[in-house]
Amino acid sequence: MGKMGFKRFRSFVFDLDGTVWLWDRLVPGAEQVIAKLQSSGKHVLFVTNNTVLSRRKLVKKLRDFGVDVDEKRMINAGYIAAVTLKKIAKRKKVLAFGNGLKEDLRALRVRVTGKLPADYVVIGHDLRFDYMKLLSAFEAVQHSAKLYATARGLYFPVGSRLYPGTGVLVHAVEYATGQHAELLGKPSKHAARIVRAFNPFSPNKTVLVGDELASDIAIGKTLGYHTVLVQTGVDKGVKMRGLKPDVVLKSIADIKI
Repeated sequence: MGKMGFKRFRSFVFDLDGTVWLWDRLVPGAEQVIAKLQSSGKHVLFVTNNTVLSRRKLVKKLRDFGVDVDEKRMINAGYIAAVTLKKIAKRKKVLAFGNGLKEDLRALRVRVTGKLPADYVVIGHDLRFDYMKLLSAFEAVQHSAKLYATARGLYFPVGSRLYPGTGVLVHAVEYATGQHAELLGKPSKHAARIVRAFNPFSPNKTVLVGDELASDIAIGKTLGYHTVLVQTGVDKGVKMRGLKPDVVLKSIADIKI
């Protein structure tokens, strides 16, 4: 797939962090590429493991950067968690960490609690995670709560820096509890199911663009999409445990139709 090879695709699925933005600013050229795809009638979908903000606030942040998007084109790990837990948790209590995650859960009327007892524990990207929250998660799991993670990424790109990602918090809880958290975000089966529901086009007409092999390229492979690794985020290489993108580009700005 050369620079002109993207024209044949009908649907473009973009990661956010390290792909479209660096949190405090867009990747150069991202706004123009997305606008060109949309004006050409392409279907554009954003799929992110970001739970710093809720789905609604992620949409607002993109709009503030000048990108035309609505909630029908946005899937984040908080929304995936909310859809999944709404089915299985019913009216049971969910101990959730991270304000964005909590907002997404409450938007679908999942019963969020801030104290024990709890039936489920879900770890999101909590900027105020501390020892007492770790203790709450530990005690809930000790009393048979099911443990979930919204993401396993170790890094979160902010401008030119990398911050510790959600996976760091997840590892802390797993180490303390001795339990393995079931993943809800990319590249899990839960995430793949929801992406399929939001993408009306066949796999051979869809391309997925992301910066992380373990989440973005992995879910793209699961879904049978053509995969593109951009080198503006976490992963600069092209291989990891057999994961190899179909194309490597310097940035989203290199997508031409």
